[in-house]
Amino acid sequence: MLIGALSAGAITLGCNSNDSYSAREVLSVEQKEAALAELQQKRKERKKKIQTIEDKALFEALEGEEFIAHRNIYRTIKFDEKPAQYFYVEPFKASYIGPLGRPYTADRFKRLKDYESPQKLLDIYRNNFVASTASREGQWFQVREPFAFPFKSQLQFTQVVMDNGDVKALPDLLDWVAQTDEIRYDPERFYFKEPRTEDDLQPVKLLGDVETELPKDVLQFEFKASDVGKTQEQRGYSVTLVKAGDFNYDIKIEVPDDQAMPLRDEDIIGEALSPTERELQLRMDTTLQSDYHERMSEWLDEIIERAMRGEVDAETVRTEGNNLHDKLSVGEGRVLHKAFAFMGPVATARVTLLPRKKTRDKVTHKIEIPIHFLGQQDNSDEIDLSTLPDIDLAGPVYDERPKRRVDLTEEEMKQLIDIRYEKSRHLPEYQHTERIYLKYPPVQSQLFISSSDRYHFNLEPKFKRVILTEMVKFFDDADETIELTRDKDEVFSFTTYGFAYTPEYMPESPARIEVRIPLLTAPDIVKKSYSADNLPDGMRLDDNRLVVDYSVFTPEETLDGTRLNTKLRNRIFAKNAEQKYLQPFDNVILLEREDGEPVHVFYYYGQPESIELWYRGETKVVDFKLDVETREQKG
Repeated sequence: MLIGALSAGAITLGCNSNDSYSAREVLSVEQKEAALAELQQKRKERKKKIQTIEDKALFEALEGEEFIAHRNIYRTIKFDEKPAQYFYVEPFKASYIGPLGRPYTADRFKRLKDYESPQKLLDIYRNNFVASTASREGQWFQVREPFAFPFKSQLQFTQVVMDNGDVKALPDLLDWVAQTDEIRYDPERFYFKEPRTEDDLQPVKLLGDVETELPKDVLQFEFKASDVGKTQEQRGYSVTLVKAGDFNYDIKIEVPDDQAMPLRDEDIIGEALSPTERELQLRMDTTLQSDYHERMSEWLDEIIERAMRGEVDAETVRTEGNNLHDKLSVGEGRVLHKAFAFMGPVATARVTLLPRKKTRDKVTHKIEIPIHFLGQQDNSDEIDLSTLPDIDLAGPVYDERPKRRVDLTEEEMKQLIDIRYEKSRHLPEYQHTERIYLKYPPVQSQLFISSSDRYHFNLEPKFKRVILTEMVKFFDDADETIELTRDKDEVFSFTTYGFAYTPEYMPESPARIEVRIPLLTAPDIVKKSYSADNLPDGMRLDDNRLVVDYSVFTPEETLDGTRLNTKLRNRIFAKNAEQKYLQPFDNVILLEREDGEPVHVFYYYGQPESIELWYRGETKVVDFKLDVETREQKG
C-alpha cells in the first residue's frame, strides 16, 4: 500500500543508530492521487466504526485521534507542494486566551542574544510584568509581559487582591474557562461583570505563577539555499543541509555520544526567511522516527477495536495516544533527520537545537505584581505629576526598532519589497478586480511615513500623475504591448498599497505588467541625543520614568498623529549606560489638559542614561520599477 510506504519512510524522515535514512521521494501527481484516495478510504472505514460508539466522551476522543492521524499523513503526502497562498509570521497579537498558549513570535529566539543564558532571560521575563488600569472605578485591569517568552511555559494569573485584603479568583484560562461569577476575561483584559464606582473596593495586586523548563543549551545554525551539503558544528552537535527545495528543506543532525538526553521532535526547530527577509509560517514538519505514521496508525486501528468491545474509556484513549506520540517523537541514535515545509519560498534556513538537561526540572515561579493606575487625571489645566506611580522595571529589555534599516535604497527595494497579487470579484466597492500589493519591510522610516503616504503617487500634483500613468505598460503572453482602448482611469489606478487594474477592460488579459511607482522614503533621519542631566526644557527623568510637558518643550518637528495612527507627538528613545536602546512599557501615557498642551509619560525597562529625539529629516522620492507576472505570487 502506498500509505504504508509513506509511513515506512518514503516521505517521512527516519533515524536510528545506523542512519537508515532514505532520501525523501517527491511524489508524482499520480502517486499523490493514489495515496490520497487510499487515505480517504481508510478514513471512511475508521469513521464508520467510530460512529457505533455510544459513549459521547469516548466518541469525541476517538474522533480527535482520527483527525490528527489523517491530518498528519495528508500533510506528508502534500509536503512538496507549492502553498496556495503565502503567509508570514507576524508580530504577536493578543488572542482569546491572552497570555496563554500563544504562538511564538517571529525570530523566536532573538531575545537570547541580549542575555548571557536562558536562565537570565527567564529572570528578566518574570520580574518585569506590569499590571495596570486606566479605569478610576477599577472596572478592568490588564497585564503586559516584557516580551514573548521563547521556551515552553505555562503562565497563569490566579487571583486579584482588593484594597481591603480580600482575594478574588480569576478565570482558569489554562482550562479554557473565561469567566467566574464576578470576573470575565476578554482579549488582553480582565473585567468585573457588575458596574463599579470609585467608592467600591479597588483591585491593587495580581497573583500568579509561571512554570518553565529551560533547555541545557540553545544552538542556532543558519544556511542559505545554496549551502546544500554544507555542515556546521557547535559544541559537539552538527547540522547538515541535505536538501533545499523551493518551499522546504531537509537537515541531518549528528549528536555527541555523551549528550545528556535524546533530542525530542520539539527540541529541533526549523524556521525560514523568504527572499524578502520576512519569516515564513511553518506549514508542516516531519517526525523523527521513520515508522511514526505506521505505528500511530496501527495503534489507532487497535484502540478503535478495543473501544467497540467496551474495553477503554476516553481518558485511556488520550493517555495512550499522548504517550505513544511522546515515545515516537524522541530521536534514537546519533544521526537524526528532519524536514520542514513553509508557506512561501525559502531563501534562508534557520535551525535551532535545544539540548536537554539530564534531569527534567520544571520550575514554578510565583508572580506578585501591583496594579498601577495609568489613566487620565481630572481634566484641568493643572496636572499633578506627584500622583504618577513608580513602576520598578529593572530590565533591561531592549528596543528592537533602532536595529532596523533606516530606509531602502532603490537596489534594496528590488529585493526586499514583497509583491502580492490578489483577485476579487467586480463589486461596487472595488474599482478594479485585480490588485498588486507592495509590502514594505520594517524600517525606521515607518515611524514617520504612514503606509498610505509611502506610495507617493496620490501626493503628486495632478499634472505629474498624468505623466506617471504613461509609465504603465501591459504585455500579453507573447510579451507584446497591449494597446488600451478605454480611458486609463477605468483600466488601472495607483493606490495606497500599490497598484490595481481591471483586465476585463482590456483587449486581452495581461501576462506581465511594468509600472513605475514613486515611493516616499526618509533616508536621513535626524537623531539628537541628550544626557540624562542635560535634557531640554520640559523634559524630566525620574529613575526609569520620562515626563515630557509640551506646555514647555517645543520640538523641532511634530508627528502627524492622525496619518500615523499614534498619540505620540515625537519619536523618543532612551539609552542605558551601555548605549543600548531600552524598550518602553507601552507607547505613551497621555495626560491631557483641559485647555493647553498635554504631558506624555514614558516608562522604560531599565535605567536611561540618555534620551534621543528622532526627527524625519529630508525625504526622498524613489521610483520603484515594478515588473511582475500576473496571477503569480512573488516571494
